[in-house]
Amino acid sequence: NAGNAAGALLELRAVRGRALRAERTALEVFAHCALGNGAQARLHAAAFRQLAPHSPLLPRVNASCAAE
Repeated sequence: NAGNAAGALLELRAVRGRALRAERTALEVFAHCALGNGAQARLHAAAFRQLAPHSPLLPRVNASCAAE
């Protein structure tokens, strides 16, 4: 739901460094979709596709509201 998505975005801002960068970016896509922020979701999805073109999360990102 939107409350959980907003909270997730706040928590993701606290995560720093390169560790799990692609996974964090995918979570940002899903959270922005849940909040109805399609434009932000598409920006994060584009970044995710560059970071992790072979990720097992790619089909889920591509099926989200950020689909190309």
